[in-house]
Amino acid sequence: MYTSVQVQEQVNFWLTDYDAARELAKKENKKLLIDFKTKYCPACTALDKRVFSNPQVIESIKKYIPVKIDATDTSSQPFARLQQPLEIK
Repeated sequence: MYTSVQVQEQVNFWLTDYDAARELAKKENKKLLIDFKTKYCPACTALDKRVFSNPQVIESIKKYIPVKIDATDTSSQPFARLQQPLEIK
């Protein structure tokens, strides 16, 4: 099991600016890996602690440009802008 400091260090490689991540993905010719999360989502916290902190998963994620999108307020950007094109319900 990982300490909270280790988990935070592992999670910090995620970008939070969708537009910047998209530009970087174009520049590096990589695909985006988008993680939608909310502040009240226990599954999101579990993913950060148990999956996204795993060294093997982190190594696999390096093939992509990872970006976390806050979906707590569904009217906020960039979530609202992505909701229809990505068919998020």
